[in-house]
Amino acid sequence: MKLITLFTIFLLSISVSFAKARFVRVLFSKDASNSASIVWEQKGGAFLGLCIDTIDPAKNNYRNQLKASTKNFYRGMNNYIVRLEDLKPKTRYYFSIKDSEGFSRVYYFSTVSNNPNDTIAFIGGGDSEMVVKHVVKQIVWWQN
Repeated sequence: MKLITLFTIFLLSISVSFAKARFVRVLFSKDASNSASIVWEQKGGAFLGLCIDTIDPAKNNYRNQLKASTKNFYRGMNNYIVRLEDLKPKTRYYFSIKDSEGFSRVYYFSTVSNNPNDTIAFIGGGDSEMVVKHVVKQIVWWQN
């Protein structure tokens, strides 16, 4: 009996499939209090919609679905962009990508306040090692 139960759980766990979206990111290029763009690479499956809401999309049965604004196929990467406008300031938005393979995990982002007296902090990061190595090579070459 235990073996049958474990086997059933195993079959259920492998039958659940997820969307083939990766490199998911949110970009703010205009007014970060009311607009954003969601960008990702669609690694497999056919894109069907981006589910977004101010609550977890699974809780409202994924009813708010948007289509891609732009598709960019370049050098083997299939990038999709959904541009969002008329967002509410200082609000958390949850989203999930739906494709023919299923739904992605739920991601979230927050819009900033539209009050100019509110403060905001930025944390930046990246790989600066390449720049440092290049500068050091130039300095050594210049000294010789």
